[in-house]
Amino acid sequence: MTRYWPLAIGAGLMSAVLYGLLTTGSLVAFVLAYFIQLPIFLAGLGLGVVAGAVAGAVGLSALIVADGVLAAAFYLAIILPALVMIQKMLLARADQAGTLDWYPPGLLAVWLAGLALAALVAAMLGLAGEAGGLEGAAREFVRVNLGEVLSRMPEPRAERMQTVAMILPGVVLCSWMLMTILNGVLAQGLLRRFGHNLRPTVDIAELELPRWAPMAPAAALALVVFGGGWVGFLGVTALIVIAVPFFLAGLAVIHAMARPHKSRRVILGLCYVALVIFTWPVIMIAALGLVEQWAQLRRRFLAQV
Repeated sequence: MTRYWPLAIGAGLMSAVLYGLLTTGSLVAFVLAYFIQLPIFLAGLGLGVVAGAVAGAVGLSALIVADGVLAAAFYLAIILPALVMIQKMLLARADQAGTLDWYPPGLLAVWLAGLALAALVAAMLGLAGEAGGLEGAAREFVRVNLGEVLSRMPEPRAERMQTVAMILPGVVLCSWMLMTILNGVLAQGLLRRFGHNLRPTVDIAELELPRWAPMAPAAALALVVFGGGWVGFLGVTALIVIAVPFFLAGLAVIHAMARPHKSRRVILGLCYVALVIFTWPVIMIAALGLVEQWAQLRRRFLAQV
């Protein structure tokens, strides 16, 4: 491992530099900051769990020295899911034939959602002493940053602000999760391209959530329906977060459905274009992922290959 330390240290410093670019306030800096996790993933998935941890520790130490503890704390919140995903992705066990059985992608999605829910609880506890707690902080953020934009829309302004504030933490956490997925996929693709990947690339068509997974959205929905105040707010945010693994499960069904067809690239391309342009396909695919838990469509489509 010693000979890999310079690479791990360099990856950590690069990650810290990407985070530091946020202080410039430029649009390019904000785009590049979306890839703060990428050097950590490259070190971890290419060199091993220890290398990923070293890269994260170097980046964290650099920011403590350069910008202080608060900046380092925000940086840690960004790279922590990458470190957990690296550790889980590199877990494997050999079967009787000696073939490695890698940690399943469905459980990776569950872990990522669990981290987001843990971050939600931590944020609610951290802001418990403030007026309105996390929900109050979200309302204030919407009022200060989005109040003028929302006032131009036809619906009642107060209702719009309340709706946006209610879903804002969930949207932020979903963005946090999707950022982790994007950086992990990109790192794995780059490593595979140059033959340095430690784990085979995850096949999204093989993604299958645990059988107990539908209990999570059911519990969140119960909080929304029967809870009030911060309990209902917790339920709404949790429901948005929990939708991400089911969205990935729905994508797995679509990939499995497209696999037997010669025009599968066209089918998948149109699907992803629709996801970028519209909102409703996201909801439909998440619903498909929920239906998949009982219908087992993915396995039926894969059986046709």
